[in-house]
Amino acid sequence: MTGCAATAETAPGAPELRAITFDFWNTLVRLDETVGHQRRDGLAAVLAEHGRDLGLEAVEAALGYTRDRFDHHWRRNRQYVLDDAVADLLAVLGVEADDALSAALRECWLAGGAAASVSLTEPALPSVLAELRGRGLCLGIVCDTGLMPGIVLRGHLDRLGLSPFFTHLSFSDEVGVYKPAAGIFEDAFVGLGVTGAEALHVGDLHRTDVLGGRTVGARVVRYRGAVDDPDAPAADPAPVIDSLTDL
Repeated sequence: MTGCAATAETAPGAPELRAITFDFWNTLVRLDETVGHQRRDGLAAVLAEHGRDLGLEAVEAALGYTRDRFDHHWRRNRQYVLDDAVADLLAVLGVEADDALSAALRECWLAGGAAASVSLTEPALPSVLAELRGRGLCLGIVCDTGLMPGIVLRGHLDRLGLSPFFTHLSFSDEVGVYKPAAGIFEDAFVGLGVTGAEALHVGDLHRTDVLGGRTVGARVVRYRGAVDDPDAPAADPAPVIDSLTDL
């Protein structure tokens, strides 16, 4: 990989900055809150088509369980992916899984994620990314994907016109670990051709983005322009920005 130039604006004694990695959700992209209802309705329709008309309330409760299970695994850095969620959904609903139904639910989940309404966190984001690339910096993404896998997020990046700005994408379901584990950041830095000390990571969460970036020796910035992390300690010395233009 070539093209990651060193910037001149570096603190004395610090390695020159050559790359910036970004979190995805609530840093680059927002997700419309209606996606949960759309997912529930779609999965309920698939179940009904397969002779299991269980109603929206039951499906909503089962989805709530999968969200809790994801959060439980995420905080312990144990992978919980779409196939796990489909299996748990069926178990909570008391439906015996068969290959056809499991496959249909998975396809519905993926299609719903691909069709979900997403938007940029800031209208100026493309201009910011273009400016950073223009200064010779390589850009990457380090993302905990949740139950919308990397293949779906790549589609959203394409539709939002952001893909050309990024040299490397590290998604947790593809790398196999979540932030703040060093492995997902190291995957990004190898892909960008830089060391952690030559990189800056920008994200909204203290536990995953700030602490994770520090784990691999990167500089960190916490972004609160979309969501202000309630768990971020007030005394933490990490720089905080309200707009990505502040980069």
